[in-house]
Amino acid sequence: MQNREGVRSLMVNGKIDASARGEKDIATQIMLHKDPKNVFLVGYASGMTAGALLTHPIESLEAAEISPSIVEASKLFNHFNGNPLADPRLDLQVRDARQMLMTSDKMHDVVPLVCK
Repeated sequence: MQNREGVRSLMVNGKIDASARGEKDIATQIMLHKDPKNVFLVGYASGMTAGALLTHPIESLEAAEISPSIVEASKLFNHFNGNPLADPRLDLQVRDARQMLMTSDKMHDVVPLVCK
């Protein structure tokens, strides 16, 4: 977690993976689809993508984040990400996304990847 010049950033292994700096950086963390209903999110990071997805009338958002410390750090971005952890449509699990997808029979309309 880094806060320089009033900009909140999330660092993973020394690399900034998300920030709340201006429209350009935030826009690269947001993905859109015409009419998704069931979405699976690979990686949670700052919660920006999850928050953006939950602004749409989707029915469910399953998400996998392998690092519990990243989930904790994401709460510091609630002012920017819309607090997706409070949305009942979100099922966030701290586990490997590949394993989660392989052991589920559920079909998803969209599977975005949060790059780290």
